[in-house]
Amino acid sequence: MAAALDRLHAQSSRGGDGVGAVLGVSAFLYTASSLVVRGGLLALDTVLPSASPAAIPIEAVVACFLLDLISGIWHSTLDLSDMGERLRSIVPDSTEAALRVRATDPRYLTANFWQQFVWSFKSHHTAPYPAHDNQERELAVVVMPLLFLTLVQWYVGWLQPRATRVWCVVLGLGSFTQTSHFLAHRRVHLGRASLPPCVGFLQDIHFLLHPSVHRPHHETFDCNFCIWNGWANPIVNRLIRLSMHLGIADGKHIFPGNPYKRSSER
Repeated sequence: MAAALDRLHAQSSRGGDGVGAVLGVSAFLYTASSLVVRGGLLALDTVLPSASPAAIPIEAVVACFLLDLISGIWHSTLDLSDMGERLRSIVPDSTEAALRVRATDPRYLTANFWQQFVWSFKSHHTAPYPAHDNQERELAVVVMPLLFLTLVQWYVGWLQPRATRVWCVVLGLGSFTQTSHFLAHRRVHLGRASLPPCVGFLQDIHFLLHPSVHRPHHETFDCNFCIWNGWANPIVNRLIRLSMHLGIADGKHIFPGNPYKRSSER
């Protein structure tokens, strides 16, 4: 997928085509995941009817796993996308430095929209905390239209109630995927005491992303891409290794490149 996006934007200008790519990939993931969810929930119906009292918590677990899986696929797609050699040479060491590059550096300002978007995303690797942007607002731009689409499908009878519930949980939590991610970084940089007690507890039971789960990503940048809780990392890690083996993904686009490591993230 990363290679396809790079080809799509190889000759793009600084227009809004990058936004189209973000929405397009999100729509693709939504559609593909819908098919998987529909098949999985049909199988679940055979052992656990939708009306069963146990159905709701199981559906919530399914939704959290699906959210984590989608976060890992989308994260890995961006991390393995090309942003061009000129931007690869810019390695910020703080949030302030990253924002300064985006405001004043000619190499960034003259890059096309897609390259800017990918660099801004990957700059988190070298300036991991605090966040560079309002992550919840940016995700809501993608998630809320998909939530509306889900409700429309349910209203017209295209989507069964169980699948609707699962998708509403996925998309309802979707705007806060990066929140879970940056709370893990906050724990690393400011300590567990800086978190609300319930957040620390949810991290400890791995319902939210725990720093120990995400740490390998900031050591090599080529694994553990899932950022809701890490449940889907074994699947996404295998998919990435297979993609690299088949030449679909290219490890040379990893930024800032191995063996760069942030000691504060280890």
